[in-house]
Amino acid sequence: MKQLIKHTCRTLLAFVPSATLAMASAQADESHFILDPGQSGASFDGGIVSPEEFLGFRIGRRPIRYDEVLLYLKHLAGQSDRVTFAPYGETDSGQMLFTVIVSAPDNLANLAAIHDSLRAIAAGGAERASQTPMVAWMGYGIHGDELSATDASVMLAYRLAAGRDETTRRIRERVITYIDPIYNPEGRARALAHVDALRRHMPATDHQDMVHHQFWMEGRGNRYFFDLNRDATFQVQAQSRHRVKAIRAARPQLFIDAHEVDWDDTYLFAVPARPLNPHLPENVHTSWQEFGDDHGKAFDAIGRSYYTRSWNEVFYPGYYDIWPAYLGAVPILHEQAATAGLSVRQENGKLLTFHTAVSNHYRSSVANLITASEAKDTLLDRWAATRREAAGAGRASKIKSYLILPDDPYKYRETLRVLLSQGIEVERLSSPVDVGGLHSVSGGGPRERRLPEGTLKVPVSQPLGPLVRNILDFHVPMSPQFLADEKRNLDLGHATQIFDVTAWSLPLAFDIETYWTGKTVKGNWTALTEMPAPVHAAVGQANYGYIYRDSSLQATARLLEAGVKIRVGGEPFTHRDTPYAAGTFLVRQEEQDVDAAALLSAEAEGGHIRLVAAERARITVGPDLGGDDFHLLHAPKVGILGGRGVSTTSFGAAWHLLDKAAAIPVTLLDLARLGELDLAAYNVIVLPEVDAGARILAHEDTMAALNGWISQGGTFITLGNASFAAAELKMISSRARSDTLDTHPPLMVGRDADTLLADDFLGLSNTAAGAASVLPPVLGPGAQAYDEATVSFDVAGNAKSFDAWLSDASAPSPGAAAVVDKIRGYLPHGAYLEIRLRPKHWLTYGTGPSMPALFRDADTLIAGREAELAARFAPAEDLMLSGLVWPEATGYIAGTAYLAREKKGRGQIVSFASDPLFRGYSLGTARLFMNALLIGNSFR
Repeated sequence: MKQLIKHTCRTLLAFVPSATLAMASAQADESHFILDPGQSGASFDGGIVSPEEFLGFRIGRRPIRYDEVLLYLKHLAGQSDRVTFAPYGETDSGQMLFTVIVSAPDNLANLAAIHDSLRAIAAGGAERASQTPMVAWMGYGIHGDELSATDASVMLAYRLAAGRDETTRRIRERVITYIDPIYNPEGRARALAHVDALRRHMPATDHQDMVHHQFWMEGRGNRYFFDLNRDATFQVQAQSRHRVKAIRAARPQLFIDAHEVDWDDTYLFAVPARPLNPHLPENVHTSWQEFGDDHGKAFDAIGRSYYTRSWNEVFYPGYYDIWPAYLGAVPILHEQAATAGLSVRQENGKLLTFHTAVSNHYRSSVANLITASEAKDTLLDRWAATRREAAGAGRASKIKSYLILPDDPYKYRETLRVLLSQGIEVERLSSPVDVGGLHSVSGGGPRERRLPEGTLKVPVSQPLGPLVRNILDFHVPMSPQFLADEKRNLDLGHATQIFDVTAWSLPLAFDIETYWTGKTVKGNWTALTEMPAPVHAAVGQANYGYIYRDSSLQATARLLEAGVKIRVGGEPFTHRDTPYAAGTFLVRQEEQDVDAAALLSAEAEGGHIRLVAAERARITVGPDLGGDDFHLLHAPKVGILGGRGVSTTSFGAAWHLLDKAAAIPVTLLDLARLGELDLAAYNVIVLPEVDAGARILAHEDTMAALNGWISQGGTFITLGNASFAAAELKMISSRARSDTLDTHPPLMVGRDADTLLADDFLGLSNTAAGAASVLPPVLGPGAQAYDEATVSFDVAGNAKSFDAWLSDASAPSPGAAAVVDKIRGYLPHGAYLEIRLRPKHWLTYGTGPSMPALFRDADTLIAGREAELAARFAPAEDLMLSGLVWPEATGYIAGTAYLAREKKGRGQIVSFASDPLFRGYSLGTARLFMNALLIGNSFR
């Protein structure tokens, strides 16, 4: 995607060949920007050892290893009273995460008092910004294979600590600089291992050389292959939680996020491009322009190419180059062309060296710090004003607060974790109260409901109000102008301008019952500042057994692994006047070989399950507990397929869920060796999303091994586009809609045939002819409350069958396949759509009649004759919940399969049309995946 953006935005490149252009006075001395101290002509403290002296090589000659970074920066802190070494957490593999804090000695000695002053400034107290240093967080190495930024950070630490010039001294006095040099040590280690394995005597400057293209276990992601740069909001990964906590404690006004981009690129920095998130604080736009101007001057001084206004990821708030804006800081993205830590010859014939890449990141860091030091008072004032204005905007909003119900203990605690970790103000209800004027994701007007004890209230009027809206709004709108441009772009057959998902709402991702209200909600509310202890009613030794609910199934997985015999109910029943749905779990004491009561109690005390003692097998409503409606579960023996062609992020989400969250054993299997493996050791095999299409499974030995294993009783689970690969190879009877046009053509919603055919196939623009308008997107009832500026397309009554639509055309048709291929260009880039669930099917246990599911850049599945359809997308008029959904997409997706199961011999294949574990925060659809994993072996 970065490559695509680069090639479509070359017109934005700004190249100034002369190095004699006038610069701001604060940046007039070029010595500040020279990476090599000896060549800069600047003066340094001779008592502080430079990186070159300590490491034995010049920065930029080769990438620095994690251990070298750690040792040098610890040594630097020991040498200078201007530097403090500050660990802030560990990665999942035990690697230390740390910053070095560089500032004037008096600032470091009084750091606690300065943070008190910052707190007072933010609250609008008597503290004056002119008397308080500002804070800059300089972030490097979030993607482990983007190597140059970490090396630049080491030299930055040395210059700030040892520099004797007036500019550096001024930065130390006015700025407390947190340097976070290597946020992803595991990824960097993998990337460097690849480079070192292929290093040679003669330079490998050809970008096609293997050294410039990592094998499957690339270094971008962390231990679990998560992209940490998309995890700032939900913090699925432990190291994200550590970092967010450290950043909040530092209270930065400037935040730098340094990366690398395609090998043939130049350098990118602020100002970002559209679409812009509507909840972005206004002050950040001004600051971006000012920082960008000074940043450009630093590059203009040496005639170096760069570009701006070409990165539109600032709509999604989970990136570290935008998330700090909602805390009041100015976040700035740095993107340098990659060299794999070596040198690469670019298309222009010039050699880009690693030293140059490091120098560019170093130059950018220094330029931003100089700007920050000169504008320190202004930045502090804007930071404080942003937080105050957020509270004022919240008071003026028609949405006063969000109310989150505690029906599900796992999702409830995960919701609290996300909110409190961000510093968001949350209140908890101590006793039930009846409340009216509540609005849900389904819309339909205000309603009344009894809010139970434990309900969470999140007011919009608070310093982090814009972040609250981003996390809890059911829908975040794009500007009407961008929508018009994007639609016209797609109408003319061009690629989307959207970089990331357009929907990420926590209530939808977690599938947790949430309402918003424009009224004051009375009741006994208590502010929460930390996670409360799980509420658990003590359950003693039961005479017969135990009944429990487990929304995530992670506890059930652990209990099965510990040897507890568990059964799942296939029918609803009532116990002690409490109704239980199909999918409720039963543990019979007489069947146990382990201390099941103790294991169940431990899970209940941890807030993972809701446990009830059953004194007898007799049930008055529904099947008795001793009957055969309760099916015995089998402990899963799971293999996850990985290797070349498998999506590392999808693989990582499945691995993390089972290995870290559920804490059960899982075997990682190389897909390329599948024909050589003894698959009898597993009863479940998962194929995550794939990057290589059907050919990933097409090898004869692979197919024979898989089909044989399935027919002998295995459960094969395919995620997202892996399901389409299985369909193409006829492992399942379901097919991609694009392959079933003769029997299952889509509904046609949106433009009439003549308009679409003229635009797409004849190269004619009806807009150019002055005759037509651009269709607006679809907004569901719940989304309309958040998007009053956009006129919604009304799907109802506007859908036609494909044949009827085509019969209206006067223009010649290029054929159904070509038309439908164009329609697929309108499919959502990342939106929440409603899926309808089949009642009482074991794949839908623990869910309601419907739930949100993320749809992203895929085809749709048409369930085959042999498929049991467990979940399907809603009809077109009810489909859209959140995100950007065009009318044309609704007719293509509506009614198609989301989740299907097919029997194969004694085994089965479970197919998800989109990845239910997307980025690890998809707690709603993750339950469907866990049903397939844990329950499927009992229903083959």
